[in-house]
Amino acid sequence: MVDLDEEILQAQEKGALTVFVGAGVSCDSPSSLPTVDILAKRIISESGRSGDLSANGPPDRKLGELKRKFKIPVHTLVRDITGNATSQPTDTHRNLLRLFRDPGSVRLVTTNFDRHLTTEARNKWNDRIEIFNAPALPLGSNFRGLVYLHGSVDGDPDRLVVTDEDFGRAYLTEGWATRFLLGLFQNQTVLFIGYRHEDTILDYLARAL
Repeated sequence: MVDLDEEILQAQEKGALTVFVGAGVSCDSPSSLPTVDILAKRIISESGRSGDLSANGPPDRKLGELKRKFKIPVHTLVRDITGNATSQPTDTHRNLLRLFRDPGSVRLVTTNFDRHLTTEARNKWNDRIEIFNAPALPLGSNFRGLVYLHGSVDGDPDRLVVTDEDFGRAYLTEGWATRFLLGLFQNQTVLFIGYRHEDTILDYLARAL
């Protein structure tokens, strides 16, 4: 049986390694961005509608309810919080780029909205790395570059995958996220960094894949 470290190194040598980056990577200073759960709690609290929402449910469902029932612009609020100009890349963002020998070998996928991976990629290789923002995604089976699977602060905030309706479109009815991920997991060794098993993205991945 091949151990994890050896499998990752072999995939890296073959150019078959994709790194999947979650919110945990952007929590430490100087990024200091909230996890999905904390982000949702902050928006709900600041909306003044916390007492009017269903008691139970994951963050995406509560944010969806907040938008549908009370017309709170949750996508814009998410963009403003995660696009905070005082937030800066961490050493982890920089080290993730060091896993790849040149811009043509980069395969990074993130469900984060912040631009820190873009900043570090451009610091390292100028504009020689291709960047994709959902829902305009490449083929998961054969891509190079940086993929913002749920959109980014550099795009239209309404395209961010934030609410339960957004997740439903991305992974079920329109399915563009699922198509990308199917191709990815069938052809690549994928290393997850910055996730918990309880995270919404892993829950949806389990359902979709």
